[in-house]
Amino acid sequence: MKFDFAIPKNYRREFFLSLIYAVLIIPLTFLLPFEASFENGFIENFQVIMLVSAGLNSLYLRGQSTDEKIRAFDLLCALIFFLLAARELSYGGVFFLEWEDAEGRHYVPNSKQPWYPALNAVLAVYILFLVSMLRKIPLRQLFKIPVPMPLILLLLVGIFLSTAGDHEWLFAYHQSQVLEEVAECLMYGISPVICRFYHESLENFST
Repeated sequence: MKFDFAIPKNYRREFFLSLIYAVLIIPLTFLLPFEASFENGFIENFQVIMLVSAGLNSLYLRGQSTDEKIRAFDLLCALIFFLLAARELSYGGVFFLEWEDAEGRHYVPNSKQPWYPALNAVLAVYILFLVSMLRKIPLRQLFKIPVPMPLILLLLVGIFLSTAGDHEWLFAYHQSQVLEEVAECLMYGISPVICRFYHESLENFST
């Protein structure tokens, strides 16, 4: 496996836009109100739109390829994005508001929903299907593609800041909640770019 620290030629715009956003994450953490981090708030709803759009884009790329292994890779990406979108919606739990106070919106836990046992079964089957798809994607070719480190580092920054917000490593509770949500937008924004990078690299392998 090789690592490429140069900005991918056809992804400079996406890289610099994401880099600018990454720099703004900490300022946004203090500028946005605490309410922005509420469950089913405008940031989380925007994240769902991002993830669904990413999944649809992967399906579009799948339709553009004739290589079955690349099509399997694109489908795997799409299904992961759709799973993440469902997770942001708490698998439907966000539609059952229990009460709201100054600390946020509180929803009926999935464990108390009548469909909870079925949900676990569906998720188990879904994840097993994702794992089974690993046999269909071109793993050898993927490992031969130089890792686009500038894109990966942005993803890692998003993961770190989101985790830091979740565990209150850097700031107090209110700012940490906002940090988590704002950083997740970076993760969800750069992930489909990485998927498209690997799709196009795999297409170059097959030609």
